[in-house]
Amino acid sequence: MSKPTVGISILTNGVRREWLERCISSFLDNCHYRPLRIGIYNNGSTDDTFDWLKTLEEKYTYGVSWVISNNPIDTGAAQGTNDSIALVDFVALGKCDFHIHLESDFIHMPEAQ
Repeated sequence: MSKPTVGISILTNGVRREWLERCISSFLDNCHYRPLRIGIYNNGSTDDTFDWLKTLEEKYTYGVSWVISNNPIDTGAAQGTNDSIALVDFVALGKCDFHIHLESDFIHMPEAQ
């Protein structure tokens, strides 16, 4: 029997690519559970976040599938959160049994000082 896929949704907006990078790397470096489906909703970022998001599949491959959506207009936190959650529970991909929502400034484990 295979393990259930865990969905991780992440909302990002504004000028937050550096925070998003820290969020993703801290989570994946410290979470060894697989399989994961990570959905990132880019809610009106004004920096190079969307271009950077396209490179994630090359960097993190083992047991992680990516679903990325880009909206050039910021629709607000509530709508963006709902849209990011919908990415990981997309019916065509199969529902996730478990789901965690993160904001782009979430750090799973703080760096050692």
